[in-house]
Order: sequence, then C-alpha cells, then structure tokens
Amino acid sequence: MRYMTSSVQGKHLTSEFMPYLSHLVNQLVATPIAKAFFSAVMIALVYLFDEDLFYALHAILALAVIDTVIATHLSLKLKQFRWEKFVHVFYKLIIYFLLISSANLVEYALPIYFLDDVVIWFVAGTEFISILRNIPQLGVQVPAGLAEKLETFITQKPLNRINRVEYKKLGKQKGTVKWR
Repeated sequence: MRYMTSSVQGKHLTSEFMPYLSHLVNQLVATPIAKAFFSAVMIALVYLFDEDLFYALHAILALAVIDTVIATHLSLKLKQFRWEKFVHVFYKLIIYFLLISSANLVEYALPIYFLDDVVIWFVAGTEFISILRNIPQLGVQVPAGLAEKLETFITQKPLNRINRVEYKKLGKQKGTVKWR
C-alpha cells in the first residue's frame, strides 16, 4: 500500500492519504449513479420522516452508537467479541428506522398523532436500558434499580380486560383497588 508509512502494517497514515481519500469520495459522489442514489435516499428520508423526527433519529442513532461502543468494549475486555454480534447493530438500526417510518406513515393515513412518538420512546428506552445494563461493568455507578424499573416499564403488560379482572380480585381481597 503506497499510502501507508513503512512502519508497521499501516498503523500510521501519511499526510498524503487524506487528500487521496477525499479525491476518491469526490469521484464517487460525482458519478450520475451515486447522485441518483443519494437523491433517492434523501427523497425517501423526507417522505418517510417529518422534519420534527430528525432530532429524534439523531438521538436514537447516538444512543445506538454509545451502546455499541460500550458493548464492544466490554466484549473485547471479556474476550467474547464476535463479528456477528457487531454486524447485528446495523440490522437493528434498519429495523428501528423502519419502525419509526412505518409509525409516521400510519399517522399520515389515520388520525393517530402520537404513534411515532410512542415508537421513538420505546426504541430510545430500549437503547438506554441496554446502556444502563452494561455501564456498571465498566466501573460507572448507576442508581440502584434504575435499569430494572425502566425495563419493567417497557415490558409490562398493558392494562387490558384480563388485567382489570385480576386487579379487581386483588382490590376485593385487600380493599385497596376500586373499580366502577
């Protein structure tokens, strides 16, 4: 590799590598196929996501990157790193963005104006819980029970008819829960 220094296997890059990389990127973007691809991606992003969602998408991306960095650091530290798990992050991000865009499209079709917010809260909460689970292993103190409380908030069953019957029975036994 002519753009690497002669020191050890390209650990240090010479100053001519960055201009070369910039030249390659400019050539890639200058092709008509690349312009059409990037234009189609931008049109899809504008169509699938409101401009209000862009900050949320950036936040979710940042949370996913932070979670990935922490998890990768821990797996390397414990000597359990696997590329399959690392590549899984990209699939997870694609699924997250598909969920959010689907919720946004449903909002266009039906008068449900909170659906994308619920999906964003769920995705961001999931990433935050993952960070809270992993960060104590790095030696950072987390308030006791915070991750467990957030996890139960996300995974608890909705209050449906079956749960109301169970709560009614519980209220009759203890006299604390009152239903109409």
